[in-house]
Amino acid sequence: MLAALLLSAPVKAHDFWIEPQLFQAEPGQAVPAMIWVGDHGVRERSPIQARRIVTLRSLGPGGGRDQVAGLNLGGDTADMHLSLMETGTHLLILETDHAPIALHADRFNSYIQQEGLTPAIAWRRERGQEDRPGREIYCRRAKAILQVGALHPDSAAIATRATGLNLEIVPEIHPGLLKQGQALPVRVLFDGAVLAGAQVRLSDLTADGRPVDQQVTDHEGRTRFAISHQGRWLLSVVWTTPIPDGIVADFETRFASLSFAAGE
Repeated sequence: MLAALLLSAPVKAHDFWIEPQLFQAEPGQAVPAMIWVGDHGVRERSPIQARRIVTLRSLGPGGGRDQVAGLNLGGDTADMHLSLMETGTHLLILETDHAPIALHADRFNSYIQQEGLTPAIAWRRERGQEDRPGREIYCRRAKAILQVGALHPDSAAIATRATGLNLEIVPEIHPGLLKQGQALPVRVLFDGAVLAGAQVRLSDLTADGRPVDQQVTDHEGRTRFAISHQGRWLLSVVWTTPIPDGIVADFETRFASLSFAAGE
């Protein structure tokens, strides 16, 4: 089975995100959105299948709304069309199931070093397994902040709310309320608890999508990013934990992202 995974596993892009055609919409307007995967400025449409999406919902001023009916994966112009009825801030949430993957030792070692996955680095080193393939099961968690109508502080708090995802990036200020020169403070939560030592990247989606900054969360799971200009932005993080029995995989890995517009 391991050999089959090594041979058949596609390249696993580290970033996975939702990018609406419009981050600012009018009430009742259908908002097309794409699901992307990519790394360091290289992106492509996600090949994810509908059966792997376990949650697609939005949180808005009127509560939660299931958005699964709007899915059209691989469509010519969009992977989904969102229905956002109420004026205010909306938070779109997508969760996938777990999938297995195995990478050759050199590639896996490079990946965990690049992403700062210290639990995997230490686990493999302590057991003398740095020359063995890396086996993991992984899932994706993506959020996007959208605005319907004018931005008002009363509903902006939705963007700063923890949603209960098992890995998520939570801004502590609505990005649209940042003042000139003000940094965006964020927290990273893992199973609802603050996650220290996680490497968070900020990418400029308006330009070529390459990372423009990278920070590591402190003991409170916090870090800050300067948003230098108007545009579309992506925050991303990945974290892994060893699996005790190691039958199916050695690590359980979670990828999380948050896409948003600032200044639009």
